[in-house]
Order: sequence, then structure tokens, then C-alpha cells
Amino acid sequence: ERATGDRGQKSKKKSEDVSLVELYCGNGTHTVNLSPFFHKVTAVEIEPRLCDACLENFALNGIENARVMALPAETFSEERIDDTEIPTNDDFVLVDPPRAGLDPVTLRMVASYRTIIYIACDSNSLVRDFVDRGLAETHSIKRSAVFDHFPGSKFVEVVVWLERRRDASA
Repeated sequence: ERATGDRGQKSKKKSEDVSLVELYCGNGTHTVNLSPFFHKVTAVEIEPRLCDACLENFALNGIENARVMALPAETFSEERIDDTEIPTNDDFVLVDPPRAGLDPVTLRMVASYRTIIYIACDSNSLVRDFVDRGLAETHSIKRSAVFDHFPGSKFVEVVVWLERRRDASA
């Protein structure tokens, strides 16, 4: 809502100076769909072939405000932490990690954001990152949704919108 203004608004309104970082972006599906709402989008993916597909996806969809970086989320996170590049209150991070969830370095970097969208294909990893690894200490769940993208399996896709708790330090 903050990035796009009024949710009922039909036009895609981009907020100035509001950025999105997407970790584990794959071929850029989320990036392509969300980039019209942000001033700048940085997508991170470890697999070079998926980065190439992401760039092709950007070109086919006319996305000009996004870039993709071919490196592990952990390396990107280490560099962000080392550079002390602290996100503003309006910056967003979207993570769609593998079933193992977030590594400790990436979790630390992600926790520095005001708004986190966490997409989990294994709800156990989400619970571990949120409860056992401390995201619940800094963020609270604003909304959640469950999608059955894997019929016949034990896995469901869980999407959680997390906002920094008012009593948590940045």
C-alpha cells in the first residue's frame, strides 16, 4: 500500500525513491510484475542461466528500472552489510528462498528492512526464520496467504507480509 498509494487505484503509480530488492529472483517473474510500483529494483539470482532469462524477461516486458545480479544471496547480503548500505524506511525486500530458507547472513540483512515479503515453499523454513532465528523479534505479520502450487505433495506456497515492529530498532 505504501509503495503504490491507494490500493483501489487502477493506474500503476511508481513511488519516487522507493526501491525493491528481490533475492532468489529466478527468471524475474516477481520483478517484472512489481517493478512498475518502484523507482528501482535489484534482483539477485545465483544461477547465470536464470539471470539471462531474467534479462530477457525484462526486455520482453519493457522493464527499464530493474537490474539483475548473478551472485548468491549470501554474497549480496555480505556486501550490503559491509558497505553499511542501510535501507530507508520505504525500501522493500522480497525473498523467495529455496526450501532450506535464509542463511544467517541473508537473514540479518533482510531483517534490516522495514517491509519484507517472504515467499516460502516450505513453511517449516519460514517458521524457523521467523520464530527460531529472530524475525519475530523485529517484525510482525501484517498479512499472509497460502497457495497450493504443488497439488499431491506436502508443500504449499506461503506468502507473508512482514512489517518492522515499532518497538524494534532499525
